[in-house]
Amino acid sequence: MHPRLLLRENLELFSSLLGFRMEEALELCKTLGLDGHLEKRFSELSHGNKKKAEILLALLGEPDIILMDEPLVSLDYVSRVALLGLLRRMKGKKTFLVVTHFPELLRGLCDRTFKMEDGKLTEIT
Repeated sequence: MHPRLLLRENLELFSSLLGFRMEEALELCKTLGLDGHLEKRFSELSHGNKKKAEILLALLGEPDIILMDEPLVSLDYVSRVALLGLLRRMKGKKTFLVVTHFPELLRGLCDRTFKMEDGKLTEIT
């Protein structure tokens, strides 16, 4: 996201580059609680709202695989619930690779869970 552009302007820019519909972006903004921040510059958003905007951008444009690094960090409780609900609705439609220190929050969404310990990756059954 460009820091000097409004959130709406960033979405319009990426819409033209990635080919997603603005209606789709605005619906996700509403889901993630960003609809009241569309006329704010990206640089003026709180850390949590910047994180939500970055997640929103990652979900748009029909990617097959979405990589997420600590997506729940910096989000308030309501935003975490909204994001988890959104991911739950997308399960089976997208492939997510998520890195988190809180796997228990994502466990019900995961088909496979791994842990990294002492440089070794092992599957948790």
